[in-house]
Amino acid sequence: MCHRKDLQQFEEQKQAVLRAAREGTVVVSAFISPRERDIMKQLMVEQLPFMQLMDNGFSDRYHPWGKAFYSVAENRHVQLSCWTYQYQASDDDKLISREMCLTMNELVRVISGVNDWWWKKVGN
Repeated sequence: MCHRKDLQQFEEQKQAVLRAAREGTVVVSAFISPRERDIMKQLMVEQLPFMQLMDNGFSDRYHPWGKAFYSVAENRHVQLSCWTYQYQASDDDKLISREMCLTMNELVRVISGVNDWWWKKVGN
């Protein structure tokens, strides 16, 4: 998870996450913030495994789109959601609440078994 207070350390955090992924760790994130999405893009470029918590459930005809279609099909990317699918007619309907963000972040902690600050403790 990328926190605003660690903005100056983002490159360090990004490199720690990527290094862990290159060494076999499966990255788990909701990829909510733009910095988290930047990490996800690099994971896709390097074809490294990751799990993505989604802010909406899956419709009965759901399939990943764009680059996620291929990363999921190649078993490098798992998408999970704890919510029931809600139809969203426009981008205006896609606002994510703070409570949903907190829930997804807590699920990341539970699934990964590490706290938000693990990357500060690893040797850089």
